[in-house]
Amino acid sequence: MALPAARLLAATRTLTALPPADIHLWTDGSVDGDGGTGFVIYVRGMLRVSDASPAGQRVSDIRTEAIACLAGLQAVLTLKDYSDCQGIKVLTDSKSLMQSLSQDPACQTDPTFCSIWTVLSAISSSNAVNVQWMSNVLVAHVGLEGNSAADQEAKRGSMLSQSTVPMDLSSATEALKRHQCSIAEEKYSVIHMPGSRQSTLLPALATGLVQRPGRHGGTSTQ
Repeated sequence: MALPAARLLAATRTLTALPPADIHLWTDGSVDGDGGTGFVIYVRGMLRVSDASPAGQRVSDIRTEAIACLAGLQAVLTLKDYSDCQGIKVLTDSKSLMQSLSQDPACQTDPTFCSIWTVLSAISSSNAVNVQWMSNVLVAHVGLEGNSAADQEAKRGSMLSQSTVPMDLSSATEALKRHQCSIAEEKYSVIHMPGSRQSTLLPALATGLVQRPGRHGGTSTQ
């Protein structure tokens, strides 16, 4: 992997190659423990807004990224001098977010993504918008100001109270899958304790082999 200095240079070149814009919106999500979202807005190079919010317990990564993007876009519309600005860059290091947004707006089924497209439509009616994925390989831990600031806000959001945040369907589905997996692991991968008749069944299930007691106290495989 390239050194941080080389990745920072590559990321800076990518940003420079994009169409010019007065507003830069950086968004990020965090699933470090509980979910958190964060965004920062720069207007003509100066930090104007930074914010963090909780995203819920056992939330999916894509959920945090989507909430962060939506909150940031909504904040852009509230800027006092928004009408005087030309061009908006929306910057994220989430590939899954970009893949979801690349689908046709009419094909969106998640309410958050539908809302993102609604806000993007409102912004694009009066301003040019460029949504750009900044590869995490380029921007992670290289000191890129906007990305680092959004990352810190997302982590701060994960430490806020989650008690009032509702769980969305996709996150609930993922939480249920994790719960079912944990039950299966506890049921079929019991640690063999001295003097216990319980045995580890998971390897047998995985390989299709079943061990049975041999004639002389050993085991035979079928």
